[in-house]
Amino acid sequence: MVHAVNSPLIANARMYSATATVKADWKALLACVLARANLPWDLI
Repeated sequence: MVHAVNSPLIANARMYSATATVKADWKALLACVLARANLPWDLI
């Protein structure tokens, strides 16, 4: 079953942002995973 989505999809990594370095690393990892999965989600 496929559901139509009318609102933008967003990936949020904020809860994993304990330090600036961890924040940058987690955001880079999540961006890579989303790109590899071909998911055009916004990343915040």
